[in-house]
Amino acid sequence: WDLNILFFLTLSAALCDRVLLNGAVSETLVKVISPETQRKIVYHEAGHFLCAYLLGCPIEGFVLSAWSALKDPRFGARGVSAGTSFFDEDLSNQIAKSQIKRSAIDRYSIIVMAGI
Repeated sequence: WDLNILFFLTLSAALCDRVLLNGAVSETLVKVISPETQRKIVYHEAGHFLCAYLLGCPIEGFVLSAWSALKDPRFGARGVSAGTSFFDEDLSNQIAKSQIKRSAIDRYSIIVMAGI
């Protein structure tokens, strides 16, 4: 095989996976090669989930794989492979009024940074 053709086919397959399947095939390959990856994803999302719950923001849903995200309309359209969806009513109301308080930004920041 010509290396240029092989490179082009590999790049095309990766692009199709990313665009059409939200990276689900490549994610599956990574999890097969490195099973520890799934555990890291679970802990990461658990950090967002727990902080949102403790700060009083209702959890709307969560997904732990790109395949699950594809099936869930809350996530698939956003191009995420894993995630926690929560709703902060207080922040939403403040945004609508264009009067955002620091406490709302702090709460949101804690939840977003909780997965690190």
